[in-house]
Amino acid sequence: MRRHRLAHMRLLLVICLVGSTSFGAFAQVGNGLASQPVAVQHRSEDERAAAAAVASLRPGDVLQRSRTICVETKTDFFTPETLEKSLLGEKDFAGLGLVIVKDPRVADLIIQIDRPLFTHQRTYTVFDPKTTIVLLTGNVRAFDGTLASGPIARQIIAGLLKQKSEVVRPAPVAGRS
Repeated sequence: MRRHRLAHMRLLLVICLVGSTSFGAFAQVGNGLASQPVAVQHRSEDERAAAAAVASLRPGDVLQRSRTICVETKTDFFTPETLEKSLLGEKDFAGLGLVIVKDPRVADLIIQIDRPLFTHQRTYTVFDPKTTIVLLTGNVRAFDGTLASGPIARQIIAGLLKQKSEVVRPAPVAGRS
């Protein structure tokens, strides 16, 4: 009986110690120390201005100024060359005004391909590497990368063309040529 009571006392002591430690962490939140995310607390004025500039961009604006695109893959089951060949084989690709490059450091846009483990899904994301603004995402179900490359290329081209057509162009100012 006495051992049982000691075990309960130890358990109660542990619960009290853990509870008081947790309470101290919550008390710091209440005094305003953690009112903003840590990343925001340590930003300089220049960083805040840059973040505001990025936040004001629309995907269509990013696409309008883009001239180069690079294909990257995060899986061994899909090669960049397969998608590059499919993109260049699509007649509407020229309408985007993009050139495919191999070096992601000089690319205005990146197409990133992945394949979740134990699936036949191929997921893709098109984004601006400088601002990390995502322009397009999607997936295709296919047995291998060669079969997936055609549908992925068509989906990417159709999605980017749609965004490009939705960009509102400013009206010309009267009296200026």
